[in-house]
Amino acid sequence: MARSTGLTVVLSADIGKFQSQLSKARGEIAKMTGKSGMWFSKAVTAGVAAAGAALVGLGVASIKAAAGMEMTRTAFTQMLGSAEKAETFIKDLQKFAAETPFEFEQVKGAAQKFLAFGFTAEQVIPVLTAVGDAAAGLGMGEEGINRLTLAM
Repeated sequence: MARSTGLTVVLSADIGKFQSQLSKARGEIAKMTGKSGMWFSKAVTAGVAAAGAALVGLGVASIKAAAGMEMTRTAFTQMLGSAEKAETFIKDLQKFAAETPFEFEQVKGAAQKFLAFGFTAEQVIPVLTAVGDAAAGLGMGEEGINRLTLAM
């Protein structure tokens, strides 16, 4: 029986109090430095706002990456029959990707295809190595690896 899992994450931030305190600080800077110091307080405000936006963006990217890895775990659990086998297999794929010029996403996609075509988990890394070597020898990039994978 197929099982579907989902991950829903809501990320929100209430920065009203922060903005209020920042506005107060800007006023204090203006009092201390006069009008000529306003450019400084505006620059600081802009810098802090940019840093905050970057942190929110990093948080969203982290959540997306975690959700993607959870979907990968679920897919390999279904294909291999157990969460323990899937976890070991994913670690092997990550190690393989780290030791080769391939990205994990490329390795993962090829591995899923090989498993779907009937290869065993034990055969995947050696076959990936052979495909990668062949693609490199022929001067083929990612597209070549995809073509070789599908041809097999």
